[in-house]
This record gives sequence, C-alpha cells and structure tokens, in this order.
Amino acid sequence: MEPGDMLDSRYRLERLLGQGGMAEVWEAYDTRDDHEVAVKVVRPVRDLVGHWFDTENMHQGRTELHGRFRREGEVLAGLRHRGIPELYGRGTHGDRPYIAMRLVKGKSLHRFLETQWPFARSVVIAIAYQIADALACAHAAQLVHRDLKPHNVVIDRDGTVVLIDFGIALPLRPGVTRYTAQGTTVGSKGYMAPEQIREERLTLHTDLYAYGCVIHELFTGRQPFGTETGLSIVSQHLESAPPSVHEFAPWVPDDIAEIILRLLAKNPGDRPSDIHAVLKVLKPYLPVPGETAPDPRVDPDPTLGFREPDGSPAAAVRQPPAAPRAARSRRAATWVSRRNVEEVLAEVGEELAEGRAGPATERLAEILPAARRDFGADPLVRRARRACADSLRIAGDCVRAGDLYRQQADDLGRASDPAARAERLVALLRVAECRIPSGEIDAALDGLRDVVGEVVALPAELAEPIVVLCEDLGVELSELRRETEVNEILAPIRRRGA
Repeated sequence: MEPGDMLDSRYRLERLLGQGGMAEVWEAYDTRDDHEVAVKVVRPVRDLVGHWFDTENMHQGRTELHGRFRREGEVLAGLRHRGIPELYGRGTHGDRPYIAMRLVKGKSLHRFLETQWPFARSVVIAIAYQIADALACAHAAQLVHRDLKPHNVVIDRDGTVVLIDFGIALPLRPGVTRYTAQGTTVGSKGYMAPEQIREERLTLHTDLYAYGCVIHELFTGRQPFGTETGLSIVSQHLESAPPSVHEFAPWVPDDIAEIILRLLAKNPGDRPSDIHAVLKVLKPYLPVPGETAPDPRVDPDPTLGFREPDGSPAAAVRQPPAAPRAARSRRAATWVSRRNVEEVLAEVGEELAEGRAGPATERLAEILPAARRDFGADPLVRRARRACADSLRIAGDCVRAGDLYRQQADDLGRASDPAARAERLVALLRVAECRIPSGEIDAALDGLRDVVGEVVALPAELAEPIVVLCEDLGVELSELRRETEVNEILAPIRRRGA
C-alpha cells in the first residue's frame, strides 16, 4: 500500500504510522465523514510467512490470522469508552482485511516513561486510573485484553489515556476460537501473568496481573522483575515474589502499595476481585478541579481532564457513555402480555440457534421483570428467563446470565416435584459456570459440590443429563489446575454410574 491509495472509495491513506508482526497502521482521511482516522490493515501474506506461519501451513495460518483480525473489529464495535478507540468501519482491500478507528495522536506510555519519568504523583494516579477505567469497560464485556503493556497505552494530546491494540483480545464465551496454536503463547514478556506463560486458562484476573506490572513501572520507573538477579524474567514471573513499590518509591500511599502487591499475586484467586477494586483505591488520590498543573510539567498532561473537567474532552473518561440499550416503551414498563413474551421468546430461540445474543435477547431481558411481577413463577416466565440467560451466557455476558440463573434457582427453591428440582440444579450449575470467567474458581467448585450432593437423590432419568453437565463443568475446572478437587467432588456420581 502507498499514500494516496483509497480503501472502499472512502478512506484515503496519508502516511504509514507503524507496523507490527501482524498488521500495519496508517493515518488516513475519511472522505465520507470528513475527519482523520487510523486504518489498521493486515500485512501482505509474503511478509507473514516465517513469522505467523510457514509455507506448508500458509492457507491455515492466513485463515486464522484473518479470523483474529476480523474479531478485533468485532471487539471494538462492542466497546464504547473514551479510553478505547471507537470503530468507524471495516472491510477488505484486495485480500487484506482492514479496520478504521479513531486516530489517537499522542505519545505511547512507553515513550512517556522513557522521556519524562519521574513525574508527580498526580500524573501517575491519573494515568493508572484511566487505564483501569478503560479496562473496566473491556472486562464488563467479558473480554481479556491479553497484551496490556506501556506500548499499548497512548496518552492523547488532550491528556486522555487510551488503551489500544485489541488484536489478541480473548472474549470469554463458550466456544470462542482462540487462534493460538499450542506452544505459541501470546502476550509480552515482562507483563504476562504466570497462567498466561504456562498456557493455562485465562480469566479477567490475567489482565489484572499485567495491569499490576504497568502501574508498578509507573510508580517506580522499572518493571517488577529485571535481569539483575541472574534469573530469567519469565522464571521470576513464575516463581519470585514481587518487590513492593516501597523499595523504590517509599512515598507511595500504603493502600496503593498493598493493592499493587495483590495484583502481582501468582495465584489469580489471590488478586483483587476485579478492576473496580483498584479504581476504588485510586480514586481518592485523583487530581481535583482547580488543582495546579503537575510539577514538573508533562506533555501531554493526563491530569488535565480531572483538573479542568469543563474545558477538556479528557473529562469524559470519568463518565464513559453507557452502552446502547434497546428502546423500551412505557407500556412494556408497566404491563406485558403472555403473547408478547411468547413472541420475543421465539425470536430469542432464533438468536440462540445462531449462537448470538441480539436485540431480541435484550428485549426479553427488559420485559422479564414485568413478566415475573404479572405472572409469578409461571412456567412461561421460567422458560423465558432460561432462554435469556442461555443467550447471554453464549454471548459472553456471564454476569447478567449468572443473575438470571440465580433467580431461576430461587424461584424453584421450594419445589418438591422431582422435575422442578432437576431444573433448579441445572440453573445452579449454570451459576457456577458463569463464575469461572471472572476468576471465582472456589465459588464454582462449591456450586458443583452442592449440585452433586443433591443430584444423587433424583430419579435416574432426571439425574443423567445433570450428571453430564456436572462432568462438563468438571472438565473446565480441571483445566484450571483443580483436577484433584474435581475428582473428589464428582466421586459420588461416578460411583453411582459405575
């Protein structure tokens, strides 16, 4: 590609900004909407042979690479946050997929650290908070970034901190293609969590570890692990205790130093519950309106949106725009008919068959509270709630799905009918499954244990499909290095089957 080339008669390439192993990024001009954009396009196949695949596996490698690239476009399309580049368009130029997104003109955090560290505490807090805020948006969509590092954070000219490069981001939904062959760990040395290095199952807590590495570097000017010990960086991430930031920056508040150590815990379960726990710790230390500029001054200034919230678009990071929701009529808010529920339920069934959660799923989620209020724990309400939860779970929205499954189990909690009891156990298994993506492994094990304790009392014809689900959940938990506990929990139903 060359400057002046047009993509889909819309994007005019202006200049090459850079290229990595998979793609090149261009500054371009959107001739339809009259503004500058960044265009990311897959590099030519000849440049990828030997890096992403060899000549014998060219077709498969190219297919997987293009699939990963297209997924990056899908990921960006679903995220709305000032600290994440919004997607403007996507397509194919010749045989090379591309995505067009907001152009961030600023300085990478890597370069910022190289040229301006050390800087005032307010600068560190403003950067750390904005990264965490963007990460919270990605995690709300059950998305693991997988490559959080200073090179993938840009401070825009107005001070907004932007998280970029979702090229290897992993949606945490059942059946998602990983586009990563065994033995080809993706991520960046120096910022990868132990479970990522070992190629074990990833959760949102994997990003928390990388985030801990980044903010440790923000506060101290150095990565948590270096080469001075004589051990490799990888082995230190796997085995060595992380240093406290107080060793290099004694001025760091105690609660921040403590949470950084927790972020760097080897065991994902020992890290903070989620990124919101970090935001809560950082928030009291943020710059406030009217505060003076940091000394020494920095350019760009990430504190600007907090110090001058009315004069800088960077202030939008403090209240990111809400995700779009389906329109809701006044009538639907107060009354819903059984026919209406049946119609929407049928549409959700079509979405489920396609393996997606779309407008019908959102519509059903909105009318469920009114249906529950008007019809009680009616079989139609249970069927609708189960379908909505299944659709959300398949789409990766395990938080909302888990809430619906829990409501289902609560509604069936007093049922004495064996079929209703079996339905309740299925709901409880789904609750446990929905805990896994957020790293609540112990809770998932407890949920499995509770179900196994009850399923043995069911008639064989009702118990059999639940036993299969228990074994499926056991496989997921075994992949998280909990095989011994899983075998112990499942022993009663395995003995019964034998």
